Amino acid sequence: MEQRPGGDPVIQTVAPGLHVLSNGAIDSPWPKALHLGQSFKKYLETNDDSEVSLKQMVEELMMDTIKTDKSLVPDTGVDPEWEYKLGSIFIDTAKGQARYGTRSMVVLAVKLDGGVTFFKRYLENSSWKENIIQFQMEKAQHDLRGTLE
Repeated sequence: MEQRPGGDPVIQTVAPGLHVLSNGAIDSPWPKALHLGQSFKKYLETNDDSEVSLKQMVEELMMDTIKTDKSLVPDTGVDPEWEYKLGSIFIDTAKGQARYGTRSMVVLAVKLDGGVTFFKRYLENSSWKENIIQFQMEKAQHDLRGTLE
């Protein structure tokens, strides 16, 4: 479920597979979201079938400061130069006398056996902190017609 400021919640079914969620809708074709998806696929190929550390994944993928090519910057209604500054996965830039940028990064991993790990790195009082939540989901049973029992 997604809640937009001033809007109604959006509930959508998400197919199994790799998905990137940014400030836009899930799987938005924003250049930095596409870049993150490609980097994640390469990361998985490099790590083959081995168990990967979500913390390491965040450090290697979510801290990426490579900016989108200026010609590919999306038109979201803000100044194109400001949009360019926001064009990397990890954002840390000056805005007047203050800093503007990424304040949290999240990885949600769901295993085939229903094991779920939620890893969050977030900025609190100028320090990066981490939180991990793990739980087990029960699998839904399907009958032959594909409906939930």
